[in-house]
Amino acid sequence: MSNRSAVGLGGVERNWQPRKSEFPFHYKAAVVPGLCENSGMELLRNRLRLCALGLLLALPAMAQHMRTVQGSVLNGRQQPVAHAIVYLRNSRSRTVRTYITSRNGRFVFHGLAPDVNYTLHADYHGKRGGTRTVSAFDSQTRIHMDLKIP
Repeated sequence: MSNRSAVGLGGVERNWQPRKSEFPFHYKAAVVPGLCENSGMELLRNRLRLCALGLLLALPAMAQHMRTVQGSVLNGRQQPVAHAIVYLRNSRSRTVRTYITSRNGRFVFHGLAPDVNYTLHADYHGKRGGTRTVSAFDSQTRIHMDLKIP
């Protein structure tokens, strides 16, 4: 903001400065240390840090609503079947996830959306077990489901 010369009362020259009400946009805003003095790259880093913090705070809330389906694949004599392939199909997107059972016939699918129906079945050496359904109306977050292979 520059000072201007003006003739005051009685013809004496004095320095004239505009009043706040006349030129409200010429005044500098208060500078907050660390906020306005940063370069563009530093400002971007700060914004990314805030976004990451927001995501970290939101993860526990999102994780509470995700579901897990776990269980065992059993044969006709109720014994666990190792190395069977379990198929989990999302009925909305029609994507399929697979899991190869452990030695004790166990499988686990984590991170399933609560508002989607899923179907599961198991295959072992060309034998296919019956299909089971996980309903979107089931409010459980941990679902245990055993699959049978004939």
